[in-house]
Amino acid sequence: MTIPDIKHHLIDAMKARIMAENWTQTDAAEAMGLTQPRISSLVNYEIHCFTIDKLVDFCGRLRITVEVQVK
Repeated sequence: MTIPDIKHHLIDAMKARIMAENWTQTDAAEAMGLTQPRISSLVNYEIHCFTIDKLVDFCGRLRITVEVQVK
């Protein structure tokens, strides 16, 4: 799996949580302690704006468990 693939999977999980909560981007920003433009970049898959560790941190803010498996 490539770094862009990993980022996409993390963002997919966050987008699913945001949609499940029926949040606007502003609601999500407030819940995550971010700005609305930052959420916009996230949901529009502007992956160059985010490191994997930052995306994992954002998942934690949404109470999404991230597991890493190395084979």
